[in-house]
Amino acid sequence: MLFDTLKNTQGGMRYHGWSQSLSPASRRPRRNDGQIRDTTNIENTRKTLGAIEKFVNRQLRVIGILQRMAIKMRDEVNEKARCGLRTVSSSAPSEFVTGNAIANPIRRNLSGLGENPITRAIREKQKSYPNMWHHEDAA
Repeated sequence: MLFDTLKNTQGGMRYHGWSQSLSPASRRPRRNDGQIRDTTNIENTRKTLGAIEKFVNRQLRVIGILQRMAIKMRDEVNEKARCGLRTVSSSAPSEFVTGNAIANPIRRNLSGLGENPITRAIREKQKSYPNMWHHEDAA
């Protein structure tokens, strides 16, 4: 169940870290194929594997936070989630529902950003300096 949540709900296996120094691995490995994975740069390989491990660990922490919020703030999560469920499986909302409860107010706030007078003034200033971030002599 945790692996399913990690993989499908949170996208914890969507990391795109790969080292050029690693030989490619098959998507459908055979049992006992005897193929030895070769690396040309051990340090880069260690860094790549460390980055993948950190990414997955962060996703696991997010799942833990979502589960805790689902238990502690059940009523608020159900009120803010606004997602249609065919069946309610338990008294505590799922990680998916809790994630929606967090994301919905953020989306609403971001969609209203264009109407904010301060944001409008900043965007007008940006339009008046179109090449502000472009430098010809930059390396």
